[in-house]
Formats: sequence, structure tokens, C-alpha cells
Amino acid sequence: MFYERSVQIIADIHEAEQIAGNMATTPRGSLKITMPLAYGLHRMGSVIAEYVRLYPQVKLNISLSDRTIDLVEDGFDLAIRIGTLPESGLIARKLGVERSLVCASPSYLKLHGTPQSPSDLAGHACLGYSLTNSGDEWRFEEQGQTVAIRCNGPIKADNGDMLRLAALSGAGLIFQPLFIVAEDLRAGRLVQVLQEVVSRELGIYAIYPSRKHLSAKVRTFVDFVVTQLAKSAIE
Repeated sequence: MFYERSVQIIADIHEAEQIAGNMATTPRGSLKITMPLAYGLHRMGSVIAEYVRLYPQVKLNISLSDRTIDLVEDGFDLAIRIGTLPESGLIARKLGVERSLVCASPSYLKLHGTPQSPSDLAGHACLGYSLTNSGDEWRFEEQGQTVAIRCNGPIKADNGDMLRLAALSGAGLIFQPLFIVAEDLRAGRLVQVLQEVVSRELGIYAIYPSRKHLSAKVRTFVDFVVTQLAKSAIE
């Protein structure tokens, strides 16, 4: 760990010397990134591949984890995080937004019925995401008001794809971001319910340590992700 941090510090010093000398900098070196597992798998694969094609001197070291990691202590240059951000001394840049949807398999809905309003969820098997800030509550916007429904179910997990697989098997309803369930919705393996109710937006953020001179590799990666996510949102 000492060696890896020392190498990073030396690389940062070299880049700072280039900036101080008023030289053009080319992104290079190792870029260590942490991001949520499901978001990395569903959204970032092609983005990362295209970035390294454009910037071949950058080597990406990516950790997929739904846990909140201390960037400074663990030596990360950058994190991608979803949802409400806690207060910290880190810099955050918004990359985009996602919405969560309530959905279930056709077999579950056939057996247990389709909820017609958020209050109906109390009588259903709701598969919970254990790392959310809202705990067991599922929150919606209805007629300009926030509606919070306490949900219970047989399964709780700290990964959205685990819950998705359980829902596909008919275990219950899930309330997950579109990037996790989009393919299953298109294929008819999952069905969205409560479509008339608006779920709260989830912000997608790039988080990095506060530095006066942002390294070229972090700056170009964040700018590139913003551009690519905006493109995919239009498409």
C-alpha cells in the first residue's frame, strides 16, 4: 500500500511540475476508480472501453462495490456514487440522473395481483435493498407530495442484481433503477407497476478528493462520462 501510494504521489508531482511549467498535459498513468457493482456492469462497460481507446496512456484500475469506500485512505482517484451524498470534504460533479421503477415478474403478478397505488405495496412481498438511506421505506412523488411506504418482504440484499434475479424467479416486487431492469422490461421478463406514480430521481455523481489542480486523467474521464451519459439519455 505504501509503495502504491508513493508511486501515485510521484506521478502527481510530475504532473504538477508540468502544470507549473505551463506545459500541455496528456492524460497518463493509473486511474483508480470505485463504482457500484450493478452500475459498472450495466452502464459503464462500453464507456470505459471507449475512454481507454481515446487515451491509451491511461491504465484503469476499477473496483466494483456497493459499499462506500474512503477515497483518500484506500488510494482511489475517483468514485462514482448514486443517490444522496453525505457531507464530506470531497468534490462532487453530477453526471446524470436515474429513476427507480417498481416491477415484478408476470408470474408473481398473476398469483398475487397488481398493486394499483403505493399503499397497496404493504400487502405485497417487497424485496429490499439494504444499503439505501431510506431503510425499509419506498418513496414516491404523488401530486407534488412525497409518499413513503414501509415495505416488508422475504429477501433483503446489498446488491440490486441479486434482487433482480429473485424478482425474475417470482419472489416479489423490486424497486430498482432503470439501468438494472431495462433489458428485462423490454423482454417482458419483468413488468413495471405503478407507472402513474413518479419515483424520486437518483443523482449519479463523480466524487474526487479536493485538489486545486485536477489531474488530466481524472478531468478527462469525468468529462468523457458526462458526454457519454448525455448521449445515451438522448438515444
